[in-house]
Amino acid sequence: MPILSLDYGEKRVGVAVSDPENRVALKRETIVYHNQEKLMQALGRICREEKIERIVIGLPVSLSGKDSRQTKTVRDFAEYVKMKLNQDVVLEDERLTSKEAENSGASDLDSESARLILQTYLDKKSIDVIPDLIGDPD
Repeated sequence: MPILSLDYGEKRVGVAVSDPENRVALKRETIVYHNQEKLMQALGRICREEKIERIVIGLPVSLSGKDSRQTKTVRDFAEYVKMKLNQDVVLEDERLTSKEAENSGASDLDSESARLILQTYLDKKSIDVIPDLIGDPD
């Protein structure tokens, strides 16, 4: 089943979805939103239409690996997505994806970043190096 990837921002969310075999990440249109309710409706629609099994959200951390204010915002968003959409949610380090998206020449940088985040996750998953699910007991 496909996996959804999100590059969360305060006004736009980049979106990517994997192929059904979870090998390749494909860009979708960036979601521009004005409130969380509309965003959750749009994400819920994607989850239903694409039969999504899991959501991967890019986690912004500094190059040194330290959390920032944006890191906390994304962690809170991930918990909210998990609760509202009743989906498994994974956080994936997104260091350098924005720069890589800019260097790719893609016109939609938000969704290109989401694609890069998802492709990184899929590549790790293929060699069994996957991060913990949000809320999983250790």
